[in-house]
Amino acid sequence: LSLLAACSGGRSGNRLLLERIDSLTSVNPAKAAALLDSIDPATLSEGERHHRDLLTIKAADKDYITHTSDSLILSVIDYYASHSDPRLTPQALYYGGRVYSDLGDYPTALRYFHDALDHLPDNDDNRPFRGTVMSQTGRLLEKLRLYTQAAPYIEGAIEASKFKKDSFALASNYQLLGATYLNQKNLSEAKLNFEKARKYAASLETCDRANINVYEAITMFEYNNIDSALCMIRNQHTLVDSTSYNFALICAAQIYRAAGISDTAYAYAHELAMS
Repeated sequence: LSLLAACSGGRSGNRLLLERIDSLTSVNPAKAAALLDSIDPATLSEGERHHRDLLTIKAADKDYITHTSDSLILSVIDYYASHSDPRLTPQALYYGGRVYSDLGDYPTALRYFHDALDHLPDNDDNRPFRGTVMSQTGRLLEKLRLYTQAAPYIEGAIEASKFKKDSFALASNYQLLGATYLNQKNLSEAKLNFEKARKYAASLETCDRANINVYEAITMFEYNNIDSALCMIRNQHTLVDSTSYNFALICAAQIYRAAGISDTAYAYAHELAMS
Protein backbone atom coordinates (compact mmCIF):
# COMPACT_ATOMS: atom_id res chain seq x y z
CA LEU A 1 0.00 0.00 0.00
CA SER A 2 1.16 3.54 -0.65
CA LEU A 3 1.73 5.86 2.27
CA LEU A 4 -1.37 7.82 1.34
CA ALA A 5 -3.55 4.73 1.14
CA ALA A 6 -2.16 3.27 4.34
CA CYS A 7 -3.02 6.42 6.29
CA SER A 8 -6.49 7.03 4.85
CA GLY A 9 -9.30 7.25 7.33
CA GLY A 10 -10.58 10.72 8.21
CA ARG A 11 -9.04 13.18 10.63
CA SER A 12 -6.97 10.63 12.54
CA GLY A 13 -5.68 9.32 9.22
CA ASN A 14 -4.65 12.83 8.20
CA ARG A 15 -2.68 13.34 11.38
CA LEU A 16 -0.96 9.99 10.97
CA LEU A 17 -0.13 10.76 7.35
CA LEU A 18 1.41 14.12 8.22
CA GLU A 19 3.47 12.55 10.99
CA ARG A 20 4.80 9.91 8.62
CA ILE A 21 5.61 12.49 5.96
CA ASP A 22 7.40 14.53 8.63
CA SER A 23 9.67 11.55 9.35
CA LEU A 24 10.35 11.28 5.61
CA THR A 25 11.51 14.89 5.13
CA SER A 26 15.05 14.22 6.36
CA VAL A 27 15.68 11.04 4.33
CA ASN A 28 13.78 11.84 1.12
CA PRO A 29 12.59 15.46 1.09
CA ALA A 30 11.61 15.37 -2.59
CA LYS A 31 9.27 12.42 -1.99
CA ALA A 32 7.89 14.13 1.11
CA ALA A 33 7.16 17.25 -0.95
CA ALA A 34 5.39 15.18 -3.61
CA LEU A 35 3.22 13.50 -0.99
CA LEU A 36 2.33 16.85 0.56
CA ASP A 37 1.35 18.20 -2.87
CA SER A 38 -0.95 15.23 -3.40
CA ILE A 39 -3.02 15.95 -0.28
CA ASP A 40 -6.29 17.77 -0.93
CA PRO A 41 -6.32 20.75 1.50
CA ALA A 42 -10.13 20.54 1.63
CA THR A 43 -9.82 17.27 3.56
CA LEU A 44 -7.71 18.87 6.31
CA SER A 45 -8.64 20.77 9.42
CA GLU A 46 -7.17 24.24 10.00
CA GLY A 47 -4.42 22.83 12.21
CA GLU A 48 -3.63 20.09 9.71
CA ARG A 49 -3.39 22.62 6.87
CA HIS A 50 -0.85 24.67 8.78
CA HIS A 51 1.06 21.49 9.70
CA ARG A 52 1.10 20.60 6.00
CA ASP A 53 2.36 24.08 5.11
CA LEU A 54 5.11 23.81 7.72
CA LEU A 55 6.17 20.44 6.33
CA THR A 56 6.19 21.89 2.80
CA ILE A 57 8.69 24.54 3.94
CA LYS A 58 10.69 21.94 5.86
CA ALA A 59 10.90 19.56 2.89
CA ALA A 60 12.08 22.36 0.59
CA ASP A 61 14.71 23.39 3.14
CA LYS A 62 15.94 19.82 3.55
CA ASP A 63 16.17 19.56 -0.25
CA TYR A 64 18.40 22.68 -0.39
CA ILE A 65 15.76 24.66 -2.29
CA THR A 66 16.25 28.39 -1.72
CA HIS A 67 13.26 30.05 -0.08
CA THR A 68 12.02 33.02 -2.13
CA SER A 69 8.91 34.14 -0.23
CA ASP A 70 7.90 34.61 3.40
CA SER A 71 4.11 34.52 2.91
CA LEU A 72 3.65 30.83 3.76
CA ILE A 73 5.95 30.77 6.80
CA LEU A 74 4.37 33.95 8.21
CA SER A 75 0.95 32.30 8.05
CA VAL A 76 2.34 29.22 9.81
CA ILE A 77 4.09 31.27 12.52
CA ASP A 78 0.95 33.32 13.09
CA TYR A 79 -1.13 30.16 13.53
CA TYR A 80 1.24 28.59 16.07
CA ALA A 81 1.48 31.88 17.97
CA SER A 82 -2.16 31.39 18.96
CA HIS A 83 -2.19 27.56 18.87
CA SER A 84 1.02 26.78 20.71
CA ASP A 85 2.43 23.30 20.20
CA PRO A 86 5.56 22.19 22.12
CA ARG A 87 6.98 20.46 19.04
CA LEU A 88 5.66 22.42 16.07
CA THR A 89 5.92 25.99 17.42
CA PRO A 90 9.76 25.85 17.72
CA GLN A 91 9.94 24.29 14.25
CA ALA A 92 7.82 27.08 12.77
CA LEU A 93 10.10 29.70 14.35
CA TYR A 94 13.24 27.90 13.19
CA TYR A 95 12.04 27.68 9.60
CA GLY A 96 11.10 31.34 9.84
CA GLY A 97 14.80 31.89 10.47
CA ARG A 98 15.76 29.68 7.54
CA VAL A 99 13.39 31.50 5.18
CA TYR A 100 14.66 34.95 6.18
CA SER A 101 18.26 33.74 5.95
CA ASP A 102 17.63 32.86 2.30
CA LEU A 103 15.88 36.19 1.76
CA GLY A 104 18.92 38.02 3.14
CA ASP A 105 17.08 39.57 6.09
CA TYR A 106 19.57 38.42 8.71
CA PRO A 107 18.27 40.43 11.71
CA THR A 108 14.81 38.89 11.29
CA ALA A 109 16.34 35.44 10.79
CA LEU A 110 18.34 35.79 14.01
CA ARG A 111 15.23 36.91 15.89
CA TYR A 112 13.36 33.78 14.82
CA PHE A 113 16.30 31.52 15.68
CA HIS A 114 16.47 33.07 19.15
CA ASP A 115 12.70 32.70 19.56
CA ALA A 116 12.97 29.03 18.58
CA LEU A 117 15.61 28.47 21.26
CA ASP A 118 13.40 30.23 23.82
CA HIS A 119 10.64 27.72 23.03
CA LEU A 120 12.95 24.70 23.38
CA PRO A 121 13.66 23.64 26.99
CA ASP A 122 17.30 22.63 27.42
CA ASN A 123 16.88 18.89 27.99
CA ASP A 124 17.98 15.66 26.30
CA ASP A 125 14.81 15.37 24.22
CA ASN A 126 15.34 18.80 22.68
CA ARG A 127 19.12 18.77 22.50
CA PRO A 128 19.44 17.56 18.88
CA PHE A 129 17.08 20.24 17.54
CA ARG A 130 18.60 22.91 19.79
CA GLY A 131 21.96 21.99 18.27
CA THR A 132 20.57 22.54 14.77
CA VAL A 133 19.18 25.95 15.71
CA MET A 134 22.43 26.94 17.44
CA SER A 135 24.48 25.86 14.43
CA GLN A 136 22.38 27.99 12.09
CA THR A 137 22.56 30.92 14.50
CA GLY A 138 26.35 30.60 14.70
CA ARG A 139 26.67 30.40 10.91
CA LEU A 140 24.61 33.53 10.45
CA LEU A 141 26.56 35.47 13.09
CA GLU A 142 29.82 34.32 11.49
CA LYS A 143 28.55 35.53 8.11
CA LEU A 144 27.80 38.89 9.72
CA ARG A 145 31.39 38.90 11.09
CA LEU A 146 30.11 38.87 14.66
CA TYR A 147 32.71 36.27 15.54
CA THR A 148 32.74 36.69 19.31
CA GLN A 149 28.97 36.26 19.43
CA ALA A 150 29.04 33.31 17.01
CA ALA A 151 31.49 31.12 18.95
CA PRO A 152 29.23 30.19 21.93
CA TYR A 153 26.42 29.10 19.61
CA ILE A 154 28.76 26.95 17.53
CA GLU A 155 30.20 25.41 20.70
CA GLY A 156 26.66 24.61 21.83
CA ALA A 157 26.00 22.97 18.45
CA ILE A 158 29.16 20.88 18.88
CA GLU A 159 28.01 19.62 22.27
CA ALA A 160 24.65 18.64 20.75
CA SER A 161 26.46 16.84 17.90
CA LYS A 162 28.50 14.89 20.45
CA PHE A 163 25.27 13.94 22.23
CA LYS A 164 23.81 12.67 18.93
CA LYS A 165 27.15 11.08 17.97
CA ASP A 166 26.75 12.83 14.63
CA SER A 167 30.19 12.83 13.01
CA PHE A 168 28.96 14.77 9.97
CA ALA A 169 27.67 17.64 12.11
CA LEU A 170 30.78 17.53 14.30
CA ALA A 171 33.07 17.96 11.29
CA SER A 172 30.95 20.79 9.92
CA ASN A 173 30.66 22.64 13.23
CA TYR A 174 34.34 22.24 14.14
CA GLN A 175 35.21 23.71 10.73
CA LEU A 176 32.84 26.62 11.34
CA LEU A 177 34.32 27.24 14.80
CA GLY A 178 37.82 27.11 13.31
CA ALA A 179 36.83 29.69 10.69
CA THR A 180 35.42 31.91 13.43
CA TYR A 181 38.73 31.80 15.32
CA LEU A 182 40.72 32.27 12.10
CA ASN A 183 38.80 35.46 11.37
CA GLN A 184 39.67 36.65 14.88
CA LYS A 185 43.36 35.87 14.15
CA ASN A 186 43.34 33.32 16.98
CA LEU A 187 45.49 30.93 14.98
CA SER A 188 46.10 28.32 17.70
CA GLU A 189 42.36 27.79 18.31
CA ALA A 190 41.68 27.85 14.56
CA LYS A 191 44.30 25.16 13.92
CA LEU A 192 43.00 23.02 16.78
CA ASN A 193 39.42 23.13 15.53
CA PHE A 194 40.35 22.43 11.90
CA GLU A 195 42.29 19.38 13.11
CA LYS A 196 39.20 18.22 15.01
CA ALA A 197 37.10 18.77 11.89
CA ARG A 198 39.49 16.61 9.87
CA LYS A 199 39.23 13.89 12.54
CA TYR A 200 35.50 13.54 11.81
CA ALA A 201 35.72 14.29 8.08
CA ALA A 202 35.64 10.68 6.85
CA SER A 203 31.84 10.89 6.69
CA LEU A 204 31.91 14.04 4.56
CA GLU A 205 31.76 14.44 0.81
CA THR A 206 35.05 15.03 -1.03
CA CYS A 207 34.17 18.71 -1.52
CA ASP A 208 33.62 19.21 2.21
CA ARG A 209 36.92 17.54 3.10
CA ALA A 210 38.63 19.76 0.53
CA ASN A 211 37.08 22.81 2.16
CA ILE A 212 38.63 21.84 5.50
CA ASN A 213 42.00 21.49 3.73
CA VAL A 214 41.66 25.00 2.32
CA TYR A 215 41.03 26.44 5.76
CA GLU A 216 43.95 24.53 7.23
CA ALA A 217 46.15 25.77 4.39
CA ILE A 218 45.30 29.43 4.98
CA THR A 219 45.93 28.92 8.71
CA MET A 220 49.41 27.60 7.91
CA PHE A 221 49.87 30.60 5.62
CA GLU A 222 48.99 32.93 8.50
CA TYR A 223 51.58 31.07 10.61
CA ASN A 224 54.05 31.81 7.76
CA ASN A 225 54.53 28.06 7.29
CA ILE A 226 54.42 28.39 3.52
CA ASP A 227 55.65 24.89 2.66
CA SER A 228 52.87 23.22 4.68
CA ALA A 229 50.30 25.65 3.27
CA LEU A 230 51.44 24.86 -0.26
CA CYS A 231 51.09 21.10 0.29
CA MET A 232 47.60 21.51 1.76
CA ILE A 233 46.22 23.88 -0.89
CA ARG A 234 47.47 22.04 -3.99
CA ASN A 235 44.51 21.21 -6.32
CA GLN A 236 41.94 21.80 -3.59
CA HIS A 237 40.10 24.41 -5.68
CA THR A 238 39.23 21.62 -8.12
CA LEU A 239 37.54 19.62 -5.35
CA VAL A 240 35.51 22.17 -3.39
CA ASP A 241 31.89 22.95 -4.27
CA SER A 242 30.83 26.01 -6.21
CA THR A 243 30.07 28.10 -3.11
CA SER A 244 33.65 27.65 -1.83
CA TYR A 245 35.43 27.87 -5.20
CA ASN A 246 36.31 31.58 -5.14
CA PHE A 247 37.56 31.41 -1.56
CA ALA A 248 39.79 28.47 -2.48
CA LEU A 249 41.20 30.45 -5.43
CA ILE A 250 41.93 33.45 -3.20
CA CYS A 251 43.79 31.23 -0.73
CA ALA A 252 45.69 29.41 -3.48
CA ALA A 253 46.76 32.66 -5.16
CA GLN A 254 48.04 34.09 -1.87
CA ILE A 255 49.93 30.93 -0.94
CA TYR A 256 51.54 30.37 -4.35
CA ARG A 257 52.59 34.03 -4.47
CA ALA A 258 54.18 33.74 -1.02
CA ALA A 259 55.96 30.58 -2.17
CA GLY A 260 57.45 32.48 -5.12
CA ILE A 261 55.49 30.49 -7.72
CA SER A 262 54.29 33.61 -9.50
CA ASP A 263 52.96 32.07 -12.71
CA THR A 264 50.55 29.77 -10.85
CA ALA A 265 49.56 32.58 -8.47
CA TYR A 266 48.78 34.77 -11.48
CA ALA A 267 46.75 31.99 -13.12
CA TYR A 268 44.61 31.60 -10.00
CA ALA A 269 44.19 35.37 -9.64
CA HIS A 270 43.18 35.66 -13.29
CA GLU A 271 40.69 32.82 -12.96
CA LEU A 272 39.25 34.53 -9.89
CA ALA A 273 38.90 37.83 -11.76
CA MET A 274 37.01 36.05 -14.55
CA SER A 275 34.75 34.17 -12.11
